[in-house]
Amino acid sequence: MSRRAAVRSALALTLLTPALAAGAAGAVEPEVVAVFVGDNLGSPGDEPLRYAESDARRLRDVLVELGGVLSERALLVLGGGPADVDRALGLARAHLDAAARAGRPAAFYFLYSGHGDDEALHLPGGPLPITELRARMAALPARLRLIVLDACRTGGRSRGLGRGRPITVAVTPDSPEGTVELRASAAGEAAQESDELGGAVFSHYLVSGLRGAADADHDGRVTLDELYAHAWRSTLLRTGGAALLQHPEIAVRLAGSGEVVLSRITGRGAFVEVPPGAERHLVFGMPRGTVLGELGPEGGRLAVPAGRVLIVRRDGERAAVAEVDLSWGGARVLRAADFRAISREALAARGGALELHPYRVGVRAGVESLPSGAEPIGLVVAAELARSFGRLELEGDLGYGAAPVDSPAFRGWKHSAIAGLSLGLRGFAGRFTLVGSLGGEVRYARERLERLDADRVRAAGLPASEDHGWMAGGPRLALRAALPLGRRLSLALVLAVTGLVQQERASDGAVGMVVRPLLSAGLSFGEAF
Repeated sequence: MSRRAAVRSALALTLLTPALAAGAAGAVEPEVVAVFVGDNLGSPGDEPLRYAESDARRLRDVLVELGGVLSERALLVLGGGPADVDRALGLARAHLDAAARAGRPAAFYFLYSGHGDDEALHLPGGPLPITELRARMAALPARLRLIVLDACRTGGRSRGLGRGRPITVAVTPDSPEGTVELRASAAGEAAQESDELGGAVFSHYLVSGLRGAADADHDGRVTLDELYAHAWRSTLLRTGGAALLQHPEIAVRLAGSGEVVLSRITGRGAFVEVPPGAERHLVFGMPRGTVLGELGPEGGRLAVPAGRVLIVRRDGERAAVAEVDLSWGGARVLRAADFRAISREALAARGGALELHPYRVGVRAGVESLPSGAEPIGLVVAAELARSFGRLELEGDLGYGAAPVDSPAFRGWKHSAIAGLSLGLRGFAGRFTLVGSLGGEVRYARERLERLDADRVRAAGLPASEDHGWMAGGPRLALRAALPLGRRLSLALVLAVTGLVQQERASDGAVGMVVRPLLSAGLSFGEAF
């Protein structure tokens, strides 16, 4: 884990769509427009950060996923200059004006993650003065304004408040609707980031809290009070071993009664629930190994995006892992017995990319065709065994094919024993796992053919049938699109083309080697283990 000194005025309240409950049941929730700005580079004199841009993206993703914010109203600017931020603010203003004309309440949030100082945000195209930013925010027609600054100041990957005058980013502090500021650390303290978590520590606990870790009363809503209590406690505990503790701060000025609800997780599609007792549970999204959130010793439930998740259970020096497939949503309640022990060294080396079920065994059935041959279409069945190595996948298959033969002189059947081996590269598109592979196959084919004029040939005392076999083979290019069915089962569509080199007899009786394109398509049903 490394540090970064931060200027965080209100860090990730920008996170999830706060619904401002005005106390009366049935109150209309505001439409939220949010601008997220992330930049790793900063000014020419700043040392690049590692996680500023990914932090901004993660906060936006949570807002869209759980806060009910439309993606077109969650504007993301990564690596842009002041002009790019200005354009995003202009689009936000247009959304807010439209809500005002329609008589709908609106809220606005701004999140910045990157370098900065007491006077300006450091962007690649030049500084953005904070006073100018305040003026733009104050002019927006929004009932609730939340500004979040995760701004790096000096010294490598350190982020922090200066020991002089602290940055004040409260826009319209006298607003009758109210403002909220949430800071990652107190003045003069270091705000840390973690390579294990892939982001800032405080941002990590904000995301975890909004996914449900902060839902202390288990009502399916995460309020401002719950989130701040969770983030304050967790950040303080996490940074307890550092040279400087990190104390998050909050400033709230809200008029009226009720609660600021930041996220709603009731009724969402996918949940994982872990038992209490362990020191912590880290939840990774698979297969990319992105940290989705964390649950503490009390256990609890976390809302996650649909897909495969890996849960790492930490208890002192002991570590254990469990993998859950929630590609179709639902909830999975884990017990201590569901976790498999793993060494800390293996876990540290592979992190969230650890795959508990790298093997896949399956059966495939489909059709194949030699368009230019005498076998227009045939049937094929095969057994498959695959082993994944991160993004790579090695697969072998053994199969049997049968195809009718129909030529001007003969009819019959061809039977083939098939073996193939290929190396593929895995990718992911939504729920689908895509594998493009290149390899080869060999087959032994045997034909038994009957002449069309068999009776006349027999009457002449000549053989009316032929029975012969031969070897064939060649390179194979394939594409697999697999859809999970829950647990470790999957259904895949497999398309392939093989340049089949084989022996053929010409009409004049001459025998020679030819190359034929063999096309195949099939459905595969498999299980990972």
